[in-house]
Amino acid sequence: MFDYYCRIRLHFGEEVVSLAVLADERASWRPDRYEEGRWGCLMDFRYPVVKLTDWRARRDVLEASENPFATVVLAHLAAQDTQGKVNERRRVKIEMIRRLFARGYSRARVLSLLRFIDWLLALPSTIEKEVRQEIVILEEGRKMAYVTSWERMSKAEGLEQGLAQGLAQGLEQGLEQGLEQGLEQGLEQGREEGKRQAIRQVIGVRFGGVPALLDERITNAEKDELDELLLRAAVAASVEEL
Repeated sequence: MFDYYCRIRLHFGEEVVSLAVLADERASWRPDRYEEGRWGCLMDFRYPVVKLTDWRARRDVLEASENPFATVVLAHLAAQDTQGKVNERRRVKIEMIRRLFARGYSRARVLSLLRFIDWLLALPSTIEKEVRQEIVILEEGRKMAYVTSWERMSKAEGLEQGLAQGLAQGLEQGLEQGLEQGLEQGLEQGREEGKRQAIRQVIGVRFGGVPALLDERITNAEKDELDELLLRAAVAASVEEL
C-alpha cells in the first residue's frame, strides 16, 4: 500500500489518501500502519481501515442501501458464512438475486452484480442448475431476460473456443482425445474470459466506463491476476486509483 501511495503521489503530484479494506474473518486483525527505519531514519505510514466483517451486525443497513457496493459486501459475507453449507448457500444466493432484481437497477448493473454474486457464491453444478431454473421462473414473472445473457457471457466463448481447438487437435491426436482436451481448455478460457468481463462490468457500473489503457491491462492479465483485479475493481475509490 505504501508503494502505491508513493507512486500515485509522484505521478499525479496530488495529496493521496490510502484506505485498507480488510476482507478476512479475523476480527482482531486490523493493521493500520507501516513502519520502516534504518540508521536513525524512520518512516511511519498510517491509514484508515474498514473491516468488512464488522458489517455482519449491520446487514439490515446493507440490505436497505441502494449502493451497489452494499450488494458486493453482502455477497462477500455470505460466501464466508456459508462455506461448506450447500443448502444454506443456495437459499442465500436465491434471496440475494431476488433482491437484486427488485432494486430496479439498469440491466447492465444487474448483470454485473449477478455475475459477481455467482462467482462468490459458487455451488455444485447440479445445485447451480436448480438455482438458475428458479431464477428463470422469476424472470418470466417480471419479464426480465437476465439469466440467458448472463449464462451466454460466461460460457459461450469458452465452449466455442473449446470446440474449435478440439477439432484442430483432433486432426493430429485423434478426434476423441482432441475434443476432450479442447473442451477442457475452452471451458478454462471461458472462465477466464468471464472474469475479465466481470471486471469490465464492475468498472463500467462504478465509474461509467473502462479507459483504453485499463482495458488493455485486463485483456493481458494472467489467470492468477484476475481475482485480484476483480477485487480491486470493487473497492477502488476511483478509476484513477484502480
